[in-house]
Amino acid sequence: MPRRVAAGVPGAAAIVAIGCTQVLSAGDYYVESGRVDAGPSGLPAADGGGAEASHVASMSDGGDSQCLPFMNSTRLSKLEADGALPALPALAENEAGVVDASADAGSPSEGGSSDAEATDGGPLPCSSLPNPIYATGSTAIAPFLGTIAQVVARPDAQGRSVTVVYQGQGSCLGVDAILNGTPITQTATYWDPNVANVSQAALTCALSPGGNVVDLGVSDVFATTCFDLPGDLPPNIGDFFGPVQIMTFAVPQASSETTISAEAAYLVYGFGAAGDVAPWTNEELIEQRSASSGTQNMIARAIGVPAALWHGQTNATSQDVLNALLAAGMLGAPSASASIGILGTDYADGARGQVRVLAFQAYGQDCAVYPDSTATSEDKANVRDGRYPIWGPVHLLARLTSQGVTTNATVGQIIDYLSGTAPLPGQGNLIQLYATNHLVPTCAMHVTRTTDGADVSAYSSPQPCSCYYDTLVSGTTNCASCAGANDCAPGTPNCSYGYCEP
Repeated sequence: MPRRVAAGVPGAAAIVAIGCTQVLSAGDYYVESGRVDAGPSGLPAADGGGAEASHVASMSDGGDSQCLPFMNSTRLSKLEADGALPALPALAENEAGVVDASADAGSPSEGGSSDAEATDGGPLPCSSLPNPIYATGSTAIAPFLGTIAQVVARPDAQGRSVTVVYQGQGSCLGVDAILNGTPITQTATYWDPNVANVSQAALTCALSPGGNVVDLGVSDVFATTCFDLPGDLPPNIGDFFGPVQIMTFAVPQASSETTISAEAAYLVYGFGAAGDVAPWTNEELIEQRSASSGTQNMIARAIGVPAALWHGQTNATSQDVLNALLAAGMLGAPSASASIGILGTDYADGARGQVRVLAFQAYGQDCAVYPDSTATSEDKANVRDGRYPIWGPVHLLARLTSQGVTTNATVGQIIDYLSGTAPLPGQGNLIQLYATNHLVPTCAMHVTRTTDGADVSAYSSPQPCSCYYDTLVSGTTNCASCAGANDCAPGTPNCSYGYCEP
């Protein structure tokens, strides 16, 4: 049965200085307070600060991590004399930082859609597909969602199959579709279960002339990040958590840049060329998503620039951002150096060798960290232990009965697959699938939070998989293997996924 669960997002971390490069130390959990983006109308105050927030970081189970200082004092000319950030220019009517998703139509269809199956009259109707479930929202999750969609599209033991019809148009529009009943129109994507490569399996179908009511909304961010919901979501809408996604700043591989600070990102995306943050001063090479994008909204919370006020080139999908970075890299050093964009690690890590994720230095931190322990590893250690701050769970939103279950049983089944509460047929546990797609299952997390930008706290999964996840992403673990609890020592008494966990 689907249920609401909790997942996490981290904050700042303790460091030990070693020359210009710093190394995060191993130790216990601790709390550090820092100034974060809050001020009049939801914008950062003129001094760059506002509300206090506590950030918890786990220094256990992660070893040493690279931490590279971004020198705000020498690189940012637009800081005030006391080092404070200048106030943002007013670029849009919405200065509260809360997106009216219905005002940003986004772009239909994400995930490498093809019209190969279309007839002379256009794509086939989505309604003609077997048992269609209509979903919309995050474009960043499309590659992973496609894999799930292929599995459920294959007939089960009773010969029944389900077609996930997805329109990727931005996280906040996924929230809007469930919260306000906004239908999806034009075309959408579904996946051929018989094509091995999920990107090549994506096909296009035509939605109904009057649009289709959405059964499942998918968002990278909490609903409260998209809409002003003083009482949170109404009781007839459930928010179910899937794997954790990580959002990043990325540059072409030919760029010489390796780090960025929250202050620098504030100036780049809040002021554009006027921010005077070299080398990112050409707004034609500064890539953003849109006000409805979960990637953009999550990063907006981290840098204090509301998603509706960003400078740079708007992109309909995460793939479009990646394509823009790749194109800039092919133009040579000047364009590659001046180019920057925002991507989830499912896209950025999937294009390693062509794009580079920047280490991020949050407000109040002394140096920048990668999502992983180093620039070349893929362990997501700094995310899992609370050092890297820009990430959150995938949100799966659906309508509920008065008993708290989904009104559509098939939607509930798909949510169970996506959230990992039920095994995906033919796939066993989903941890390997998450790892392959550069996501983190909640069972491998050590920190948690309840809303985007909120305080975080230590987290222990009831069925931890941190050690197993380590073996998948790094090929090794320090954990003892086990066949049962009797094989584990008192300090790590839980035998979970074949390893002794705390």
